[in-house]
Amino acid sequence: MIINCKDTSKIAAIISPKETEDLKNYLKNAVMNFCAEFYDQIYYDRWFSLDTIFCDNGFYKQKPLNAVYDYYLNIGKTEKDATVFALLDLNCLLEEILAEDSKVFTKKAPDKTSYLPSYMLISETLI
Repeated sequence: MIINCKDTSKIAAIISPKETEDLKNYLKNAVMNFCAEFYDQIYYDRWFSLDTIFCDNGFYKQKPLNAVYDYYLNIGKTEKDATVFALLDLNCLLEEILAEDSKVFTKKAPDKTSYLPSYMLISETLI
């Protein structure tokens, strides 16, 4: 659950249910691995977003994440616009995953250098 987030958005890209499920599983595994690695390390800045989890500016072009990016290219968006829309959609999926999880997360708004909000795991169990 995300304690300071009331609603989650739905993605705008039209992709198959299987692609959506693959994306959600991939994102969930990435988040849980990140949290498992850094949760107990107090000295580490535990805030994360899609770009900090994947440590790569082009991660949205890799499988299975590319399904959303490719959708926007296929409907005529420029590469720059497809990138922005894909990141926003993937973040919607990430937020949906976090909201459904039994762990407790908090959210902060994007800073001036990113389109994406950040999240932090604050408890392994419900408060």
